[in-house]
Amino acid sequence: ADAATIASDRVAVAQATQAVADAQLVIERATLVTPVDGIVVAVNVIPGLTAPSGAAVTLRSSALEVTASITESDLPLVALGQDATVTITALGTDVTGTVAQIDQVPASASTGVVSYDIVLTIAEAPKGAVPGMTAEIAVVTASAPNVLAVPAIALDTAMDGTYTVQVLDASGQPTSVAVEVGLISSSLAEIKSGIS
Repeated sequence: ADAATIASDRVAVAQATQAVADAQLVIERATLVTPVDGIVVAVNVIPGLTAPSGAAVTLRSSALEVTASITESDLPLVALGQDATVTITALGTDVTGTVAQIDQVPASASTGVVSYDIVLTIAEAPKGAVPGMTAEIAVVTASAPNVLAVPAIALDTAMDGTYTVQVLDASGQPTSVAVEVGLISSSLAEIKSGIS
């Protein structure tokens, strides 16, 4: 073969090699891979047609998030990484969540109360949980494990801010005893000293 034929054949081989590489790239791009586990809930693409400008495939992740509002008075108590109990109302199920995001811009100021959105992640969503369900949250902002506690209603507060509780003396009569309190919740009060 002369030099012109060899050069023409080399160009044909290069073009064929490029065509194979292009075809391989098309095949690779035709395979959709998601970075998370989930369920495909919508497919908006048809084989052979140009993909839509929006989402071609919609995936619902198996990991769920809960967006909730907290008041401005609670904002300083909430921090990233805090645990929370999430009650999914429709399922009557409690799951554990973690505070993952705290917005610093108010979400609303209806009726004079400023609120901020927070986002909680749920590690394992219970069976039947889907996006849009109503949930209630309780964020653990402080805890005092293995301490002496009394019902919060049992605390008496003096004018100087000290606390007392009523106990029965040796004769069975109620008497006030000064106590030092720690963490106080809506139901219980930690007693650091004064009674045992």
